[in-house]
Amino acid sequence: MAAAKNKKKKAPQKTPQKKPLKAALTWEELLVEKALAMISETGRQINESAERFEQQRREKDRQVNESAERYEHQIKETVEKNKWEMTEITGETDRETKESYGRTGQKIKGSAEKPGKKMKNADGRLDRPSKSSEDSGYIDLPNLMRKFRELGFVFEKSYKEAVISDKKNNISIEIDITLESSDKVMIVKTKTRPSDKDITGHTEQMKKMRQYGDLHGEKRKYLGAIYGIDFNDSEKLFTIKNGFYVIEPSGKTFVITAPEGIYFPKEW
Repeated sequence: MAAAKNKKKKAPQKTPQKKPLKAALTWEELLVEKALAMISETGRQINESAERFEQQRREKDRQVNESAERYEHQIKETVEKNKWEMTEITGETDRETKESYGRTGQKIKGSAEKPGKKMKNADGRLDRPSKSSEDSGYIDLPNLMRKFRELGFVFEKSYKEAVISDKKNNISIEIDITLESSDKVMIVKTKTRPSDKDITGHTEQMKKMRQYGDLHGEKRKYLGAIYGIDFNDSEKLFTIKNGFYVIEPSGKTFVITAPEGIYFPKEW
């Protein structure tokens, strides 16, 4: 009995409480959850698309910058490659110019004994050397046309020193060299040492040419070029950026650099 009394009564076991069942979602709640899920997915796709677009933009910028650097490097290499030829041509031109002035001086000296009127005219010619002898006089037009043919231009006509004087429409243009084909006209400005001002001036001249052509039924496209005996790097690049071809003497022929890459030939 004592042993039975000493036995502890077993504690009554607690019945585990059941969790309340979650109430079934209503139709409206299901629609809301589905809409939120779709909005979340759409936002994720938009973020991914924006990241891809930004990566593509950065890659495009990088490619453009690399292209510009390569093009400028090619220009510098071309200048360095032909520098000795340019120096040689410049020296030859200086020699011919000195000889020309020497011959002119001899003519003036021979005219000193003639009436004063003729002497005065000779002085006038010496003070104002012709533009042809300074810039375009030494250019071999048939050879220049052949060099342009290598670039795909088939010019049939060429001439120097053209003047357009349209007083009715107030258009006055002096053209150094003109090359013509059936569908294009190349207007060439010649300078011993082209400057930024010369290049900008040629742009204005091309606009006048287009205006004159439109007034007189000219349907051909106008293109421009700058010929220079002594081009430095900055003026050469500025010429190309303005859409003009660069023409440089090289021995008895020419080197023609076309705008390409991130630049392109401009048409009027």
